[in-house]
Amino acid sequence: MASNSEARNSDTYGVLRLVLMANSYDWEFIPEAGKTSRDSG
Repeated sequence: MASNSEARNSDTYGVLRLVLMANSYDWEFIPEAGKTSRDSG
């Protein structure tokens, strides 16, 4: 695992959805169809 990483997945492609607000943001990784590696924050 790379330093400063909490999780790592190098075989799943997808998109990063960002919701931008005035003083913060929300994010969600949405994997390609058939993959299950999801994350958000």
